[in-house]
Amino acid sequence: MTALKIFAVLLVSSGLAFAQEIPPGTALPVLLSSKLDAAKIKPGQPIVGRLAQAVPLPSGKRIPEGSQVRGQVTEVRPRASGSGSELALNFDQVHTKNGDFPVTTALRAIASVPEVRSAEQPQWVGGWGFNYPANWTTVQIGGPEAVYRGGGHVVAGNQIVGEPVWHGVIGRFRPSACPADSDREQALWVFATTACGAYGFTDLHLVNPGWNPPIGQIVLAAKGDVQVFGGSGLLLVTLAPTAKK
Repeated sequence: MTALKIFAVLLVSSGLAFAQEIPPGTALPVLLSSKLDAAKIKPGQPIVGRLAQAVPLPSGKRIPEGSQVRGQVTEVRPRASGSGSELALNFDQVHTKNGDFPVTTALRAIASVPEVRSAEQPQWVGGWGFNYPANWTTVQIGGPEAVYRGGGHVVAGNQIVGEPVWHGVIGRFRPSACPADSDREQALWVFATTACGAYGFTDLHLVNPGWNPPIGQIVLAAKGDVQVFGGSGLLLVTLAPTAKK
């Protein structure tokens, strides 16, 4: 076997090993780069976002912050009621410096640009260290959960539900309308441990988050044209690959 073939085998093997380390139930907090507009977008059009926070894996490794999460529009259609639109899409690939790795995902929560920006800003102005983001107190989307940075915790009332980290939060999903995908620690970015559904949109809801057949197909609906701007936040969760069958 030539040196080139050996290198190719090692590269494929290492890629598969990494892919196996993105298990079902892994939260992928995504800052959307693409704009979704049902009036203009076409089936097959690519969708791109990036991880807004490094994602911890059970192996102890992490998917780096900034890694791309890629997908595509699968269908654009009028709603069955004859009023409004539906937009079907999926996210099926994570791109890192180690390669491209397939995933099947569902959408646990989606937040508008103003919601994301609000969650990234301090809620209490003034006091020592206010000029340093590492000392801010922020509020998560879908809570209420407060993030006390600079040595504090993420709390819901009197309960500690997570810990602040660089550019985000680590916590475990708590009971909500969404399935309890995993009991392990997750990268949640600006989202609360109970976040489930659409936040900050006046006319948008999830017809299928991706858990229902066809598995992995996310369907958004609106009374008018579905519109989700770049800069919106998505909390995706990986599903078992066999769920596609």
